[in-house]
Amino acid sequence: MPVRLPGPPSVPLNTPDFLPDPARMTFSPVAVYGVRLLYLAISMVLIALGILFYLAPNLISLPGEGIMQVIAHKLDKPLPVIKMCFDCTVSLIALAISPAYFRQFHGIREGTVIAAFGVGKILGLYDPLKPALHRFMHGLEVE
Repeated sequence: MPVRLPGPPSVPLNTPDFLPDPARMTFSPVAVYGVRLLYLAISMVLIALGILFYLAPNLISLPGEGIMQVIAHKLDKPLPVIKMCFDCTVSLIALAISPAYFRQFHGIREGTVIAAFGVGKILGLYDPLKPALHRFMHGLEVE
C-alpha cells in the first residue's frame, strides 16, 4: 500500500481547457547530455538578457547584481568581468561548504562552472545594446 504524505489539498485552478494547468505540469529529466548542454546554453543567453534588461536602464537590481555593480564601480572594471569573478567565487564557496553539509560534493557540476563563466561572457556580448535599451526604456527616440 503506498504511503500518502500529508500536504495541502489539491485546489483545482479555474483555467480554460485550452490552457495548461500549471499545477499538473511536470518536466521529466532529459537523459541526452547534448540536450542538457543545449538547455544550459539557452538558459545562459536568457539569464544574461534578463540581467541586461534591468541593469542597463538603471532599474532596481537584485542583491547579487547590486553587489557586483558596486564592486565594478569601485574597482573601475566592466560589469561582465566582475560578474564572472563573482559567480566563480560563489561557486567555489559552495564547493567548499558542500562537503560539510552533505558529506560529498552536491549540486555543483560542470554546468555550474560553465554558467559561472558563460553568463558574464554573454553579458559582455550584449554591452553594445545598452545605450539603445537605455533610450528605449526611458522613452527617448532611438537613433
